[in-house]
Amino acid sequence: MSSNSNKRRRANDPESYRSKNDKKPRTPSPSEWTDIGKTPSPTGSEELAMINALTLSSPDRPSLRKISPVPYLLTTDPLIQVLGLERLNKDGYINLDSVSKPDPGFGYGKHTTPAVAYRTYKKTNTIDADGEQDFAVGEDSYIHPIFFRDRWETQELASSSSPYWEELKPVWQLATLLLEEKVMSGYIMGMLDRSSHTEIKTRFDGHAVHWFQCKERPSKQELWLLWEDLWDLKNCIKWSALEITEERHRGVSGTTKVDRSVSGLSKHGVGSKIVINENILSILCGRINASDFSKPWSPGTDNPSARLRLQWSLATTMVHELMHALWLARHGTTSIEPFFRDTRFSELGWQWETLIYGGAIAPTSDRCEQPYGLQIQNWPGGITHVRYPTLQNVGPEPPKVIELFPVEMSWVADFFKQSFWDFVERYGRPGIICPVPAEGVPFTY
Repeated sequence: MSSNSNKRRRANDPESYRSKNDKKPRTPSPSEWTDIGKTPSPTGSEELAMINALTLSSPDRPSLRKISPVPYLLTTDPLIQVLGLERLNKDGYINLDSVSKPDPGFGYGKHTTPAVAYRTYKKTNTIDADGEQDFAVGEDSYIHPIFFRDRWETQELASSSSPYWEELKPVWQLATLLLEEKVMSGYIMGMLDRSSHTEIKTRFDGHAVHWFQCKERPSKQELWLLWEDLWDLKNCIKWSALEITEERHRGVSGTTKVDRSVSGLSKHGVGSKIVINENILSILCGRINASDFSKPWSPGTDNPSARLRLQWSLATTMVHELMHALWLARHGTTSIEPFFRDTRFSELGWQWETLIYGGAIAPTSDRCEQPYGLQIQNWPGGITHVRYPTLQNVGPEPPKVIELFPVEMSWVADFFKQSFWDFVERYGRPGIICPVPAEGVPFTY
């Protein structure tokens, strides 16, 4: 593992997280865009036609397996033990009274975001020199190309003859908003900028270990470089289904696997295949219902509510895994994921979730199909047994008791409403953080 350079770049240096081994030069800043003489990229309709041509039904793409749901209920789950399913439901943590359709264009409002303006430039080579046009965002810009159907290997989501990718557009749209959310851009920049990382006096499997912090007040040019990385990352990853063949897989929503057949973003970077739990995909594609995994209880799991919950969770899981894929694409497999400040664990995906939501959100009853709702806790909390690096011997001691809090379904539903994103635009990260009751349910590790 190569150590960080002793020289730090200036804080306002737009190349601060670029390695000298990076394959591609940076995208010119908007002040330079007007001098570009390249042939314009395909229009939205031409691009869609190209994608459809590439994603016709193919026998080489695996289909989702037929699932035989097994109902389950983890009766030792603290929320279920203390509160019970009926009370959790009555208080708004499992079923909604009704499920509304997502607001058209939720998250974008009347005007574009700078990140969307950048994507518009990449597709069309047309944008004002200052990069800050006020134009209405068209539907073809709601979704980042990293989530397009041509990135999928699973037949149901890759084939243009299948309706499921179109039906799940709210998921891809929400994932795009989370990926490009400006309140998290400093986290991603700090994560990628190894020249700013500080080495820790400990080793993991013989490798040096580092910690980082968020990039404060990134410049426009630094943001453009970040958006370029996210744009180019689409060529470094594939999405597929995780087949549940072992008991340990049942609680895994998604995971990122190294794919050395695909190039990364730098000389040392590698590609990734991100696999999503097949039960989640089967439910969202209408093959089975979340209630099929539920034990009998009153009034029972409402499938529209559970589907909405899974849509939100899938979007979150995809961005969680993209944090790992981005690290691999930029720095490869020989560089250990860094710690965020003095956090006891090094896990870039969970750290992203903790910063944006205020904690780690997981299914109540510990299964990915989520028939009983969600819960949130401080991360890493009292967890001690993990496969990734831990600083528990040199950092803060883990607590013996933590609190678990149920997640309001109304908060989950709000992510698909424009009013929610208007609030986030005004108040920033506090507008996203998950609200919790005054008191939680204690859990002893």
